[in-house]
Amino acid sequence: MVRVHRSTACRVIRRVSLALSRRIARYVHLPNEEEAAAMKQRFRQASDTISYRQSPRKTLGLQLKTSLAD
Repeated sequence: MVRVHRSTACRVIRRVSLALSRRIARYVHLPNEEEAAAMKQRFRQASDTISYRQSPRKTLGLQLKTSLAD
């Protein structure tokens, strides 16, 4: 176990949280109402037709942001 003072831990948590919040839009896309409705429909259709050999991402047409380097 690492021994650090509570204020030091709070400072580190704050810095990391701020750094993550500045970069969140780069890695996370929150859909608007139209996109959410379309995605719900694709999930419903995919749940009826998905097989265990098929990739759910491919079935749903999802695109993941793969660049994690910053």
